[in-house]
Amino acid sequence: MFVALGSICAQYSSPLGNLTFGIWEGHGFQSESNREELSQIPRLAMPNRDYFLLTGDFLSLGELSYPSSDEWRNPDLVWPDDHAWFIGTDVDFWSLYIGGSLKMIQEIESLFGGSCMRVSYSEKLAVEN
Repeated sequence: MFVALGSICAQYSSPLGNLTFGIWEGHGFQSESNREELSQIPRLAMPNRDYFLLTGDFLSLGELSYPSSDEWRNPDLVWPDDHAWFIGTDVDFWSLYIGGSLKMIQEIESLFGGSCMRVSYSEKLAVEN
C-alpha cells in the first residue's frame, strides 16, 4: 500500500526532490553489531517515539528493508522535500494518516474506496485492539 500511495503522492510534489523517511527506532533492528552505524543516522524525537531519519528518491520507498535483511520495511513517516504531502502511521495502529491537497486526497479515495475515511485535523485515532 505504501508504494501505491507513494506513486500517487509523487505526482503532487517536485519530481526532482527526495523523500524523508522516519522509521521508529523501536522496531527491534538495533544490535551491538550495528549500534555505532545507527548512532550516525539523524533522529527525530517525538512524544513517545523517536525515529531514524533517512532520505532517498521516490523509488527508495519500495526498497527500504531491515538491516541485514531483504525483508521490506515500511516507513512510519514519509514526506517530500517540498512538504506537499505527508504519510504517517504508528506501530500500534493499522491505519495511515495522509495529508495533502484536496485533489490528491480525492485521487487516493477514488483508488482505495471504502478503505479510506476523511478525518479532520483535530480527530484522534481510536485505540485499536
